Amino acid sequence: ARELISVPWARDQPRPGAAAPVFLFSPGRCGSTLLSQILSDAGVPNVSEPDFYTQLTTALGAAPLNPLRAAMRRAADSMGTALTASFGAPLVVKLRAEACRAPALLLAGREKRALFMMRDFEDWARSTAQAFRNQPRKMVTKYMRALGCYDWLRRHGVVLPLRYEDLVAAPEAAAASLSRFLGRSV
Repeated sequence: ARELISVPWARDQPRPGAAAPVFLFSPGRCGSTLLSQILSDAGVPNVSEPDFYTQLTTALGAAPLNPLRAAMRRAADSMGTALTASFGAPLVVKLRAEACRAPALLLAGREKRALFMMRDFEDWARSTAQAFRNQPRKMVTKYMRALGCYDWLRRHGVVLPLRYEDLVAAPEAAAASLSRFLGRSV
């Protein structure tokens, strides 16, 4: 680790005017780590898989009837602005696949942009099976949850969809799309 940031859970609101991160959602095993490296090489600040977002989007945390949901959303918002203040804007935060359970907990009112990375199902399933040895039902559920997340992001924000296959086949076109979306040269 190069930096450590501590944000008290009880901190109510982020600073007025503070920037929020641009989240990178995915089902995992689809090139999001490669994308993070590309962003790093281009000088775009990015953070890979901070644990507090994974903890926030557990099944219990993501439950609509969770009585702590509003407090958790405020805490996530504060954590995001603390990260952005530390690293600069636009900050891209690459999330673990579990975050696809609850995009509404993460997408702040100030930042409606998000990135969504996907991979063709057959290649994704093969890679996921090799890495995690998941049963087919679990893999299909995970992929469908990610598609549901993409649909939510599309309806409630501005999302740039990225496909691993396009990133590999035409990296210049993907970089141009990212540059326009982030307002930074990639």
